[in-house]
Amino acid sequence: MSLIFPVAASGLAALTAPLGFAARARDASKLLGAGEVEFATDWVGEAFASEEALKAFFGARVDGSPWQKIEPVALIDGAQPRRPSQALAPKPPVFQGGRRWPEPHPTVQIGYRLSVRYWRLAAAAPIPSPTQQARKLRSAKRAAEALDTDLLHALVEQPLRGLRPQRALDIGLFETSPPEAPHILMPDE
Repeated sequence: MSLIFPVAASGLAALTAPLGFAARARDASKLLGAGEVEFATDWVGEAFASEEALKAFFGARVDGSPWQKIEPVALIDGAQPRRPSQALAPKPPVFQGGRRWPEPHPTVQIGYRLSVRYWRLAAAAPIPSPTQQARKLRSAKRAAEALDTDLLHALVEQPLRGLRPQRALDIGLFETSPPEAPHILMPDE
């Protein structure tokens, strides 16, 4: 038995009205009619407080297919994070309910979102990779403006690069390289 995934233009379209189902890229390409296809995973809808609320909202569309997945996510809106500069005031022990200290306040609430895996038409032109590091782009003068979506996606896909090229390894105090093979390090007594 092979897994089949919907063929659609977006995650919501894959959930509501897919063009068809395909197990392989060539089958999905035939359904789309032209072009190269890619496998994608997208979030559909907003985060819900419980799995039951998510299933009630989407109804029969969420049927437990292998290409649908309900995943827990952190809800930032309900959190009350403290600033790192704020010091915590000392608290006396409580000794209530068999505990020495009070229960900590939850800082992150858990919600649930629907993730959909599907085949879609590949982008015609790849997103250009930025030439600068992400750190420099964020601290640039234009960082006050919001970075556009294409640039953010390109920064996520960009591999990590060092600030400067790596230097050659140092030769230690008791190591030497022979003149006939300078690329080899030998122990020296």
